[in-house]
Amino acid sequence: MRIMIVTDASFPQTNGVVRTLAQTAAYVGRVAIEKNIDAFLQMPWSGSKIVIGDGPERARLEAQHRGVVFTGYRFAEDLARHLAAPAPAKHA
Repeated sequence: MRIMIVTDASFPQTNGVVRTLAQTAAYVGRVAIEKNIDAFLQMPWSGSKIVIGDGPERARLEAQHRGVVFTGYRFAEDLARHLAAPAPAKHA
């Protein structure tokens, strides 16, 4: 399991405004039972969580963990943007 945790980072924007990134835990990889993503999703965490990747367990996990953002596959620059930016808001 690969987990990335970003804590209280700040990123300048082109207009000079600084945006603060709250604590975000991210799993990046294939979403499959053998990856034990349930453990990641159930761990105590005060910030947000994001799952970047896809696989056979995505639908089940997404249904069980409505507060977590699931992005599907992301590659190259798009993946870098997802890891450098705050997790998007979860739609109701």
